[in-house]
Amino acid sequence: MEQPKGVDWTVVILTCQYKDSVQVFQRELEVRQKREQIPAGTLLLAVEDPEKRVGSGGATLNALLVAAEHLSARAGFT
Repeated sequence: MEQPKGVDWTVVILTCQYKDSVQVFQRELEVRQKREQIPAGTLLLAVEDPEKRVGSGGATLNALLVAAEHLSARAGFT
């Protein structure tokens, strides 16, 4: 039986409520990519919430903005 193939994500982004956790999560994502658990071309980002108590909606919108900025820069648009 053939193993199911995972999804090739363009971006994996985690929102972090606390600034201290951003680097920890970023390193964990990078470790998983080195172990080939995440495809090599996937952009990995851990992003701090823009303000305290912004809520999941605000954090998600901020994460989308950050991802769009990184993808634009990757494509040569600044």
